[in-house]
Amino acid sequence: MAQETAWGRLRSGVMVLLALSLSCAHADRPASPHRLDLSFPPLSAQETSRQQRLVAGHGQFLIGFGRAMPTSGEETRVDAVPCQVLPSGLASCALRVRSPGAVGLRLGVRVDRLPVQATLRFISPDGTPRAVVSGVDVNASLAADQVAGASGLLYWSPVFVGEALVLEIELPVGVDPEQVQVSVPQVSHLFRLPWLQTEIHTETDCYRDVSCDKGAERISRATALILFTDADGETGTCTGSLLADVDPATDIPYLLTAHHCVADQPKASSIESLWRYRARECDGPAETHLWVRGGADLMATVRSADSSLLRLRQPSPEGSAFARWSTALPLEGEPVLSIHHPHGKPQKLTKGRLKDYLHCEDAAYCGEDADPDGIHYLSVAWTAGVTKSGSSGAGLFLVSTGELIGVLSGGLSSCDTPEGADDYGWLGYWGHSSIIGGLDQQR
Repeated sequence: MAQETAWGRLRSGVMVLLALSLSCAHADRPASPHRLDLSFPPLSAQETSRQQRLVAGHGQFLIGFGRAMPTSGEETRVDAVPCQVLPSGLASCALRVRSPGAVGLRLGVRVDRLPVQATLRFISPDGTPRAVVSGVDVNASLAADQVAGASGLLYWSPVFVGEALVLEIELPVGVDPEQVQVSVPQVSHLFRLPWLQTEIHTETDCYRDVSCDKGAERISRATALILFTDADGETGTCTGSLLADVDPATDIPYLLTAHHCVADQPKASSIESLWRYRARECDGPAETHLWVRGGADLMATVRSADSSLLRLRQPSPEGSAFARWSTALPLEGEPVLSIHHPHGKPQKLTKGRLKDYLHCEDAAYCGEDADPDGIHYLSVAWTAGVTKSGSSGAGLFLVSTGELIGVLSGGLSSCDTPEGADDYGWLGYWGHSSIIGGLDQQR
């Protein structure tokens, strides 16, 4: 039986209330509501230096950093200006936010009060609609974060291209605009969006294009690039793998990634994922990728194996594959492969052999309750390809069966040291989990 998440229960309850209370039509939507314009100053010398360090840096692959609005709380409120009310009674108010020089933006929306009947529309400055989110989903997402014990919560908007974005809140007939208490105190200033770059393979490229190996097609369709934003507004990317669930008749979108990528519910709620982000043909440009927005629920996480299991709140794209997996201990020397998104690039492929078993202290990523005698990580030596920051969270698969056995934590492989070993959190270490134990291994 599929496990119902806190977000799902909260959303279902609110939808019942909404169905009972909402009886207005969606006609007569205001074309150009009153709008409050908020603009950040240009990047300071300190922010510019920080961006340069992130571009050149190592460790977790970040594409954006947080900027707090340099104004008082009242001045960032969407409801700080009068809403435009039509004769029909439909109301709308809006806020335009600009962060000069940004390649893209995420708005950090603070909700003190938002009617479930509200609709949030994210619009480009020229009036082009970008995304629509219901008040039901916003409230349910924040409630799930709160149930998990988080405080000071923000709802992170979808990722958008450009330095400016308009947030419009629409209210149906009969809903008092005084019920809206929403502000945008923070943004994630995105300084690079790797998926917008056109990449062509070069002879000096030390990565192997997944599209050059047709035998990896199924695992490729189970692999996604994930984006997430933390409480400080830092946005990064990792890799995740779609796992098969317990019921062969369902396709529940369980996604496995690294603990150091997503360790808490608010970060899980911020997740967006890109699918089929790979070259159309061997060493060619990337094909059109597919987005899944709406966040995820954190089902389980194990620091000592650097692994987190998520459940996406929206279905994975049609044609996705659900990876088979195993908690059995693999043999040393067994052939393995991994598909990942180094530095947010289209999917790359590495192949090698299992080298060793490691305790988490040897992998330098350990939890306080780690089993002192346990095997936490699988060490892998590559014979083809390497990994990089952004590859974290990728699955490790047995070549013989196609089963997932581990999750990339980190390691020493690079273009300069292709012989360096990488460490994968072993799925078998937390196979006792009721969630992992319930997933179907026969998919």
